[in-house]
Amino acid sequence: MNAHDIGTAIACSVAALCSGCMTPKVTDAVVKPTITTTAPKRISASEDSFSKAMLSNLTPGLVAVVHVTPAKIELIQAYIMLTPNFTQHVEGRGDRIVAKLSAEGAQVIETIVNDPTVAIEENLDGRGPPHGRTVRTDDRSVAVALPIPRRVDTLDVTVTATGQTARFDVSRLLRAYCAEAPQVPSCQAANGLPVSR
Repeated sequence: MNAHDIGTAIACSVAALCSGCMTPKVTDAVVKPTITTTAPKRISASEDSFSKAMLSNLTPGLVAVVHVTPAKIELIQAYIMLTPNFTQHVEGRGDRIVAKLSAEGAQVIETIVNDPTVAIEENLDGRGPPHGRTVRTDDRSVAVALPIPRRVDTLDVTVTATGQTARFDVSRLLRAYCAEAPQVPSCQAANGLPVSR
């Protein structure tokens, strides 16, 4: 065997050993996952892109729950809270609830939502196959949300199914809110100045 053959044999042996080292091993051992936790870390508002995106679509608004019966419209609850900065204007067939916010008699904003006057009543009493029917609901509660672009004092609600209307004074609610946040747009008059009363 000459020197060339010896060199070739050594190279082949090294290659064979290396290829054996790189062959993945198969094992039946169970590998338990490890979980690493860290403590909550406060981040600056400028780095919190998720919250900024969410808050950019919200504004102070009035959320009102009205109870409608054939006899009257009642304001059950009303809150000032962050709401979407747009209003609904449901169109097409069907009954509607129209809610308007006004300031000193001038309309500021309006939203129109579906009035759930029709419901599906199901019979699942176990005697015979289940079945259902469509029924008219004269007694129902509806929630509406209206952004407040400036100071308002009155909520008007109209039920298109019956033509009923009702007016509610929300000025006390706004006064209480604006006492805590006088500089927000919802607490400004039409001229952009804070309302003193």
